[in-house]
Amino acid sequence: MKTKFALVIFIALSLPLAVKSQTAEEIVKNYAQALGGAEAWKKLQSMSMQGRVVMQGMEMPTTIRIRRPSFFYQEISFMGKNIIQATDGSSGWYVNPFMGNEKPQLMKPEEVEELKKGGQMDDELMFYKEKNGKISLEGEEIVEGIPCYVVALSFGADNTSKYFIDKELWLPVKQVSQKKSEDAVEQWFYDYRSVEGKWVPFRMVQKMKGEILSEILVQKVEFDSVPDEKIFKMP
Repeated sequence: MKTKFALVIFIALSLPLAVKSQTAEEIVKNYAQALGGAEAWKKLQSMSMQGRVVMQGMEMPTTIRIRRPSFFYQEISFMGKNIIQATDGSSGWYVNPFMGNEKPQLMKPEEVEELKKGGQMDDELMFYKEKNGKISLEGEEIVEGIPCYVVALSFGADNTSKYFIDKELWLPVKQVSQKKSEDAVEQWFYDYRSVEGKWVPFRMVQKMKGEILSEILVQKVEFDSVPDEKIFKMP
């Protein structure tokens, strides 16, 4: 009896040692695989998304097109008119009839740089090494009832993000980004669906200080469907 009791104690003490803790690198590897695999995403040349953007209680149809290396185009329809912002990677332009700009207008250089980030096909966390980022495991946290790993990604002290990754599905639940002294911006991801073997959130919510800024409700996602670069260039 004593021998059996001692054996139980030995097993109980040994269990924590047998459980291998996850490293940040292992978590990111699982994260990439859950989203469809880094290699599969790297092969993509373009992506288009159709849906609705919700702001201040108003729903507006929107189309987003992205193409390598950093081309971005977004069109929002509102009250029968189209608001457009786009960049071909070198210059940017916009059309906003509600600001008296019926014809395309050139963007400022800093606006172009910000818009180009939207045209990045490669996920920052998945390809952090290529982008010269640094990662670290910050711990674990329950997010809306979901146990998550918290992985920090930094590109210097003034550009940091925290990813809250589902411990079971390995998909991102939330991302919190902060630049310099600006307020942190939260991105929440819901309703993941498989599109050609890659998992994409069909509902995304952006928050700041707990308040919802905008919401995107995706209706359709297509890969390698943007035929050429013409749409990104200023007419």
